Amino acid sequence: MLTKLTQLPPTLCSLHNSFNPSSSRKPSAGRVPSPVPLSPNVRTSDAERPSPKSFNARSFRSCLRGRRLRRRPGHTLVSGAGTRVRVVSSLAPERPQSNGNSNGGGYDLKVNQLEESYGRPNVQGELPGGQKPTRAREQAPIDLIGNTPLVDISCLSANPDVRIFAKCEYTNPSGSIKDRMAKHIIERAEQKGDLAPGATICCASSGNSGAAFALVAAMRGYQCKIITNTKTSAEKVQVMRAYGGDVTVTRGGVPADHPEHYQNIELKLCEENSSFFSVNQYGNPDNPAAYYHSLGPEIWQQTQGRVTHFVAGASTGGTVSGTAQYLKDQGDVKAVIVDPVGSVLWEYFARGVPADELKASKYEVEGVGKDSIPDALDTSIVDAIIQATDKDAFDMCKRLSETGVLAGGSSGLNVHGAVELSKRLDSGCIVTVLPDSGLKYLSKVYNEEWLEEKGLSGETDPMKERMDESAVGSPPTNYVELKPSQEMQFDYQYSSDSDTFLESSRLVVEQQQSADPVDDFTYVESRNETQFLEKAADLLVGYAGSQLDARRPTNTLRSPAELEEAFRARGHSIEIGDGEGPASEDEVLRAMDVTLKYSVRTGHPLFLNQLYSGSDPYALAGDWLSVAANTNVHTYEVAPVFTLIEKAVLDKIARVWLGADGDGSTKPHEGLFVAGGSMANLYSVILARHRAAPMARMEGMTGKGRLVGFCSDQCHYSYQKAAAVAGIGIENMIKVKTDAKGAMIPAELEAAVQKCLADGAQPFYIGATAGTTVLGAYDPLGELADIAEKYSMWLHCDGAWGGSAIVSQKHKEINLKDVHKADSFAWSPHKMLNMALQCSVIMTRHPGLMMEANGYEAAYLFQPDKLNADQDLGKKTISCGRKSDAYKLWLAWKAKGDQGIEADVDRAFDIAHCFVNAIKNSKGAFVLASEPQCTNVCFWYVPKHLRPLDISAATEEQKEELQQVAPKIKAKMQEAGDALIGFQTNRGLPNFFRIVFPGARGLDESDIFALLKRMKAYGDDL
Repeated sequence: MLTKLTQLPPTLCSLHNSFNPSSSRKPSAGRVPSPVPLSPNVRTSDAERPSPKSFNARSFRSCLRGRRLRRRPGHTLVSGAGTRVRVVSSLAPERPQSNGNSNGGGYDLKVNQLEESYGRPNVQGELPGGQKPTRAREQAPIDLIGNTPLVDISCLSANPDVRIFAKCEYTNPSGSIKDRMAKHIIERAEQKGDLAPGATICCASSGNSGAAFALVAAMRGYQCKIITNTKTSAEKVQVMRAYGGDVTVTRGGVPADHPEHYQNIELKLCEENSSFFSVNQYGNPDNPAAYYHSLGPEIWQQTQGRVTHFVAGASTGGTVSGTAQYLKDQGDVKAVIVDPVGSVLWEYFARGVPADELKASKYEVEGVGKDSIPDALDTSIVDAIIQATDKDAFDMCKRLSETGVLAGGSSGLNVHGAVELSKRLDSGCIVTVLPDSGLKYLSKVYNEEWLEEKGLSGETDPMKERMDESAVGSPPTNYVELKPSQEMQFDYQYSSDSDTFLESSRLVVEQQQSADPVDDFTYVESRNETQFLEKAADLLVGYAGSQLDARRPTNTLRSPAELEEAFRARGHSIEIGDGEGPASEDEVLRAMDVTLKYSVRTGHPLFLNQLYSGSDPYALAGDWLSVAANTNVHTYEVAPVFTLIEKAVLDKIARVWLGADGDGSTKPHEGLFVAGGSMANLYSVILARHRAAPMARMEGMTGKGRLVGFCSDQCHYSYQKAAAVAGIGIENMIKVKTDAKGAMIPAELEAAVQKCLADGAQPFYIGATAGTTVLGAYDPLGELADIAEKYSMWLHCDGAWGGSAIVSQKHKEINLKDVHKADSFAWSPHKMLNMALQCSVIMTRHPGLMMEANGYEAAYLFQPDKLNADQDLGKKTISCGRKSDAYKLWLAWKAKGDQGIEADVDRAFDIAHCFVNAIKNSKGAFVLASEPQCTNVCFWYVPKHLRPLDISAATEEQKEELQQVAPKIKAKMQEAGDALIGFQTNRGLPNFFRIVFPGARGLDESDIFALLKRMKAYGDDL
């Protein structure tokens, strides 16, 4: 965190003598010093240039979205102070090379800097989302978008210890910051197939977005229809038309819900014209994503991670949402919105006016502020808001022009906000943006007649009286730091109707604390523990928040010896020595840090190795809460809330699994949350055994006859383990043949059952699978249910993996329409729904059977005459204690609702379908090993000389060659920190990749295409 100006690197301190800590900050009389351009690679001399970080194959960021920077000959600038600086002005990617000295991911092992591993990655020398490099003579305008200069305008700061920098976004090709969004939205639409050749891009805009989309549309070969309003300057309308845009100017000042509002006209035109593509910049998630992948990384790099505050106005909300989110992902950066008087954002944030009650009034600054809350604005990311008038903005434009920057009105507003913020900070590094140039406002902002007409040319400010005086205290303020609303305040005190009781309790505690010195120690110990937990929580939240950052490697692969050395470098050994003394708090935190640093990032979007991935944030919060509560869901008296919540979740699952009765009530059922899908399958075998041989639980299986169960040859191995544990015997769990997709063949099952009967054994159990581990196959439950009924057998469905399809109407109908016919059902929401490990459930439609099969009285625990004894869940379990795994699922379901839960599952299936199509369209470079039913996809990379591959006709030599390919490619990917994907043999086939999409958090189609492209490159290099 930046605390003193002298802590800035030489790059930032030596650009201009006015800003050097050793020189005066007072500008020369009568004029403000000119701003100085700042580049991420500026150095005052080669001697001061630090040695670059080593780049290597283990840093996956370069392979996915990041770019390596290669220095090219630049040019020398001379600032107004005579300081010579060198600016590297072109970018070129560099293929990462393996470096055995790398510790992976660009991280250094530094004992005292926890923040370097999480939340503050090294981005010097790389720009995620950087432009494709070309020679200068080959560059098209679209290639020049982004990578804009950063200028130092600290001469305007109200505090010498607060630096202010501004990104010159008017240097983009169309002259505004909106080029970033236009390029990203159109490219994403093309990738997703939303933009067909010859389509018309339709955009509602206050001017800059329209020009940006017109520019990109012209470069891409599309038509562009733009709707703006009468508030837009004539210059901006002319620019939009100059780029080929078909511009319609509607009347301004109409309410947001009025049919003639320019946003509503866009939507209507797109509804009426199938060839129109709606940009929907106010609600398109690709809007903030554009800034997350470009502007945010540029600011972080150019300030070398010193930025503490990002200040910007909001219109669509994309700039502030995307940029601030990226910066917050890197470190402790505050996001501050500047809002003009008349916009509704101040009312919403500072005064808490509900969104549906907001009303805008007239103001003159263009391209900033809003008459409603746009969907693209992430309101949770805003830390503070500043209110300013038109005159504030335009007066700042004049001050900027005197420094050599001719900026637009929104730029003046942003800089005014940055200056206001500098008055409230002790120290810091503020970065703001100059969205467009003053050349677009010569008829307004820089026209004295227009300013006079609007009452903005004199000393008085007509809008000051409209400034909100009710937001914070007296005197009124134009700055509000946002805090959680009252209903979100946390209250840990148990409420009582008796204030006397609470007060007397407090006095008793105070008397005890003053009477016994031991209590003083307890208080100090408790306070120290709390402080430690706060620091640990910061580390954990930072790690969890960075899980979806695809620029980081999935893993930093190390040998056991290297891991031992990494811990020793942090002052620890993995071994716990005999007589070892206590570690300090810092040492414990460093141990936590190094543990996370070298652990596989299972939340990475490209962790595609297992049937689970990172945690849903609501589920993670729920898991943390249940761990903090540290109770045991065996009796109601120690876990009253968790007991009721588990029952509520089981009821919900029963309705999803079995459907509701005609009156909407829950059908009879019984269930428990258990320690994983394997344990759930064990419960099902015990229930089936109890129904077939009820005395076995008391007398054992001696003399009971031979019970035989059946499962597919693609089932999970837990079926065999369950047979061993339950006393059935592994050899009595018969594997049944499966079809080409990996699903159990009913005829083969019935033949095996008949053979069992002929041998004098008793068939008692069918273990079906919904989503097999390797091929993702769904057994035909309807036909298996008929066989189970015919032979009086128990039918269990292991839906630990593919069972999540039950929450999707579409995929339940495709894969699980007969699941209600099963006697029991196992499901692990920690897999496809990303509930934190572990979260598994066993359900049966036979209530009371769990108690019969597993119950045993423990007089010290399950007293029948205590309060609420009928609520105890522990009697049904085969264990004693259980963690409250239901709570995380309950919290996430509450947060997302049925539609959100369903959307998560549908998204996973959609991504898998996209991946399958990409394989089929790879021109033989990749071939499917099996047609998938679930979200795991099995495939081969095929070397060029083996294409086209027909595996059924392949020779043994060809199969042996294929056997070696997947392990070699995976090794290369692991060394590079690239996607983590499994491989295996199956049914005598050579090694194939098995990629799994367990929830697909953070993945989109472009990631899929990029992954296959990289895998092909790895394979081609073999």
